[in-house]
Amino acid sequence: MRITPLRESAIEAKAVRAAHAAGWRQIKVGLNGWPDRLFWRDRVYCWVEFKRPGGKPSARQVLRGKELTESGERYILVDDFADFMAWLGRQT
Repeated sequence: MRITPLRESAIEAKAVRAAHAAGWRQIKVGLNGWPDRLFWRDRVYCWVEFKRPGGKPSARQVLRGKELTESGERYILVDDFADFMAWLGRQT
């Protein structure tokens, strides 16, 4: 029996539902090289790039993440739903 790892879209969908349940708002960015989503609540903003487990960001995504963090923005790379939930839990 072959076990299929979670797809990026599955992790992202679960994260969106969990964040919404915790009172976060979000928007799908959809621009090439930018993180997948921007989450915000109570003046806390975070750019989130989703990847499948073990997935790596493209060179453009790495550059954009570096630019965001160097300008003081919060940015996280998520390839595991549990990691997203841990981040979410630290924000409350």
